[in-house]
Amino acid sequence: MGRFWLAVVALGFVALGGCVHREIEIMTRPPGARVEFDGQVLERASPVRFPFYWCLAAFLCLYVALLLLRVRLERSKSTLEAVYAELED
Repeated sequence: MGRFWLAVVALGFVALGGCVHREIEIMTRPPGARVEFDGQVLERASPVRFPFYWCLAAFLCLYVALLLLRVRLERSKSTLEAVYAELED
């Protein structure tokens, strides 16, 4: 089962690899307003444009890893519940 997930992750790197580079442009009315993005006040007033990077491959790997962790935890939980039930009897 582990090789299957390794193949899925490798395929994800090949098919969806790379980062996406985009630019975010914030325009306000009236121009010149203070801009706050992601909890930080930007140095320049509006309109402001800045780069934005998003790596799909890294996100996909993180998602698969967390999914595998969840499956392991559910298996451990069911095993522990069975042991606890035997101890109660």
